[in-house]
Amino acid sequence: MPSLLRISEGAAIALHAVCLLAKKPESKITTAEIAGELSVSETHLSKVMQKLVKSKIVASVRGPGGGFRLNKPSEDISMLEVFEAIESYAGDTNCILTPPKCTGSECIFGCISLKVNQLVLGFMRVTNFADIASSEGLLISSLECDGALAANKDAWKSASASVKKKGAAKHGRK
Repeated sequence: MPSLLRISEGAAIALHAVCLLAKKPESKITTAEIAGELSVSETHLSKVMQKLVKSKIVASVRGPGGGFRLNKPSEDISMLEVFEAIESYAGDTNCILTPPKCTGSECIFGCISLKVNQLVLGFMRVTNFADIASSEGLLISSLECDGALAANKDAWKSASASVKKKGAAKHGRK
C-alpha cells in the first residue's frame, strides 16, 4: 500500500545519509559507501551531499582517506534542518495535491492534511540525529510520536465534526 506521507527522494536520501554519518561520528564515509548502503545512484547522492555541505550540516574531506562527516554534533542536527536543506521550506499546507488546488475549507479531507503536516513537522523539529542513531532514541521518538497523536486526538475529533457539519449544511442535512 502506498504511503500517504510523501517525502521527495532527495530529502529521503539526505535524511538517511545523515543518519549513517551520525552512526559513525569518528569516520569519514565516501559517496560510494553511502550510495551502496542506501542503494541509490552516486550521481543523485552527490547532488544531495553538495546541498548538505552548503548548508554546513556535513563536511567534505578531499583526498585519500576522505569522504563525508557531520560538521557538528548529531544532537545539534534536527530532521527538519536536513529536510529543509534539500526542500527549502517545510511549510504548512492544507491541500495534498501538488500544486495545491484548494484552501482546505472545501477540501474533501477537511483540515486533516494540515494537522498531519503539523504533526510531522513538529516531530522532525524535535528529533535529532543522536536520537535516531541510537536504538534507545528511536523508542523515545516513537513514544513522543504516540504522545503527539494522543494530544491531537481531541482536536482531530473536533475538526472532523466541524467538517461533517459543514458538509451536511451544504447538502441541506442536519
